[in-house]
Amino acid sequence: MPRKAKIKDEASLKWWNDKIQKIIPKKQDPLDYKKMNRRAIRNGSMVTFKYPNPKTDLKILRVFDARPLIFIFGMKGNKIYGINLHFTPKPMREIIISYIIKLNKINIKQDKRLELSWQMIKEFLHRQGLAHVITKTYLTNRIQDLQYIPPVDYKYVINLPSEKFVLDGQFSEDDLYKLIYSHAKKTKSSKNKRYGRK
Repeated sequence: MPRKAKIKDEASLKWWNDKIQKIIPKKQDPLDYKKMNRRAIRNGSMVTFKYPNPKTDLKILRVFDARPLIFIFGMKGNKIYGINLHFTPKPMREIIISYIIKLNKINIKQDKRLELSWQMIKEFLHRQGLAHVITKTYLTNRIQDLQYIPPVDYKYVINLPSEKFVLDGQFSEDDLYKLIYSHAKKTKSSKNKRYGRK
């Protein structure tokens, strides 16, 4: 991921709108989706999709993201496990993406797909205080309009305002970010200054 030039919010939004225009008009039939599964839904892939219908009641969840942006780190049966970047402070997105790229230096040099597993990232996420806040489980039969995001486009997602949080009416988006920051502030990461933390 290039680090020389910071991608502005406007550039991220334009990239996102262009990306979405390519997939929204198309209706995916089950066979197309199975092909997409084999190509895009793999450990180490970054994907985004519509997820309008979570299994858990909203009164229990309090909030969910109807357009997740995730790094996949595990799959089992009809379940996908991933890091939802929308549940991170935006400066943390760059840290997470850079960390995953660092783990995959050899793969990148050999032009292979990125790899990711819970074992590779659990210590890092726990150290940041966000492991149980940003790790999510998704059911494949509830996923719609899935889009694979290649590593060359990771630079756009750092400032991408693509989250679609659905709230229970009592829990606000401000409450969500306060919760995220409260967990992050409990850590003593060397990256604290990049969050604006003391």
